[in-house]
Order: sequence, then structure tokens, then C-alpha cells
Amino acid sequence: MYHAVDWGGIVVSASTRRADEEDAAAQPGRDTRTRILEAAAEVLRSRGYGGTRMAEIAELAELQAATIYYYFPNREDMIESVIREGEALIIARAKEALAALPDSVSPLDKICTAATAHLDAVLSISSFSAASTRNFSHLPQEMQDRLMVQRREYGRLWKQLFDEALESGAIGGAIDWHVAYQLLMGSLNSAAEWWTPERTPKSELLETTVRLIRRAFQPPFRSAG
Repeated sequence: MYHAVDWGGIVVSASTRRADEEDAAAQPGRDTRTRILEAAAEVLRSRGYGGTRMAEIAELAELQAATIYYYFPNREDMIESVIREGEALIIARAKEALAALPDSVSPLDKICTAATAHLDAVLSISSFSAASTRNFSHLPQEMQDRLMVQRREYGRLWKQLFDEALESGAIGGAIDWHVAYQLLMGSLNSAAEWWTPERTPKSELLETTVRLIRRAFQPPFRSAG
């Protein structure tokens, strides 16, 4: 029996979905929703929010375009899922790196570790993290507002790192941690736009990041005025 469902003007048949599910079964370990999100992350990373098209995502995921609407009610919901996943991966990578440090590590070393973990996530974890950092500011405001819950959680982590560094004297002078955090995040996230491994090995990029952070924050620091 033939069944059809209308999703946003696109009619999806049960036979269409069955065909795609059979194709998904031929790819162990990757369910259909995962394939869609991976493809959407790649398209969003390369095309940007405005240039992301369902047809291209479906082609990359090797699915019929109509199948996407069984898993996501609309384009914006799918994009929000990609951004949410990218943000979560960055936060998890930073937390894991910090958790692996010995108790004796200095507060400034913690900042360097979190920064290099963030940068590594942006450049290395498939396309989710890069899609997030490249497109967040271009998202509709309502979507940004919903996603800010994750960003505030990440901000609290960084506030704790800066507070510890300031209180211990590992960072010289009285600086506004929020300004320092925003400047650092802007620099790290922009690497997804210009970095290529052919020009600079990633290991060298990470080492340079650490040297710059140490030079910028360690005492003596002269505050303005």
C-alpha cells in the first residue's frame, strides 16, 4: 500500500522512506538522521547559512530530498541541530582536555590547554564545529537565543579559568575576563576561515597559539591608563 505525507509542501511516500532506510542499513553504524546531519554540517560549513540547500544535503547524504522531512520538520530545525552538535563537541573537547591535566598545572597552562582544545575541535571534528563557529552570527535571532544556553555554559567555564588565573597572579594586571575571552574566541574561531594544513601544520598552529597566549597574559601586564 502507498502512503504519502505532506511536509511543508513536499510529499513524502512511505516507499521513498523505505528505500532510503534500506540504503541506510547498508551503511552499518550510521543511521539516516546521522547521515543527514553530517551532510548538513558539511554543506553549512562550506556554503554558509544562506547557501545551505536541502537538495545538496540530500545528494551528499545519498538520500532522496523528501526523506529529510521525516527527521526534521524544516531547514531551520536541521541547521539548529547541526549548530547545537558543533557547540557541544567544542565544549566537550575543552572539558576533556582540562580534566586530563594534573592537579599541579598552572592556571595559565589551563587557559592554554582549553584554547588549543577549542582550536583543535574547530579544525578537526568533522564539519560540525566549523559549521557552528562560522555561521552562528548569521543565524536568525530566535535560533541564536535558543543556542545561547550552551554558549553561556561555555562562558562560565572560561570565567572560572580566568578568575583562577587572575587570583593566583598567573595573569598580570587587572583585565576584563569577558573582553579577553571574546578576543580569544574570535581569534580561535577565525582560524577555520584561513588555516590550511598545506601552509601551516596544525601542530605548529597550536604551538603558536600557546606562545601568543603566554606572551599576552603572563606578567608583567600593563593595564590601559
